[in-house]
Amino acid sequence: FIKYKNNFVEWTNVQAVSHFYEALKNSDHKKVRVLHIGDSHVQADIFTGYIREHMQDIFGVGGRGFIFPYAAAGTHSAYDYRSYYTGAWNGIRNIQNNDLHDMGLTGATVWTSDPNATLRFTFQYETLRPAFRKVKIWCKKGTQAFDMKIKYNLLDDEIFVKTNSDTSSSYVSCVIPAASENFEISMFASDSLQIGFECYGVEFETEENKGVEYSSVGINGAGFNHLLHEN
Repeated sequence: FIKYKNNFVEWTNVQAVSHFYEALKNSDHKKVRVLHIGDSHVQADIFTGYIREHMQDIFGVGGRGFIFPYAAAGTHSAYDYRSYYTGAWNGIRNIQNNDLHDMGLTGATVWTSDPNATLRFTFQYETLRPAFRKVKIWCKKGTQAFDMKIKYNLLDDEIFVKTNSDTSSSYVSCVIPAASENFEISMFASDSLQIGFECYGVEFETEENKGVEYSSVGINGAGFNHLLHEN
């Protein structure tokens, strides 16, 4: 019942997107990163999840892309993972006005002053592929930010991640030994100057520089003007 000849993307100026198609041609040796911005349909990641799956089947797997601890912000996660938290968290989304906290690409921010707080993600439907071992935690960095302990696959082993090692970037990264359907971030105060933590999202990708990494970042009720709240 799908009329394929009636379903196509039409460009006023095809040169405006020619660089994207050239990038896809070279995806076997240079990663292509797609950021799909939207509202509730994109936050749920159902149709965008299909796009991710099919693009990666054709052009190679580069990563799951951005996810977010939506539960700590008081809203729902995407279809392929669930988020959980412990401790005292506050959250803000781009549909709300808040000048006290930065907001990144995911359109939401959560923060805590609880040194025992945690964030946890569980992936479903086998969407987390074995190669998704490189993790970037996008956060506010500096001497006042809590450090982190990362647990994966419900193991006792922990990876210690410092947040003030390089303040020139907006994330800290690590490589976990194995892709994990259960991933937990625990706050850790290793210095008396550390008083809080502000998180803008978590990114899962492959170590190899190839394939497609497709991030879907939507917020329920968001319009174009709400994107202007994101730093």
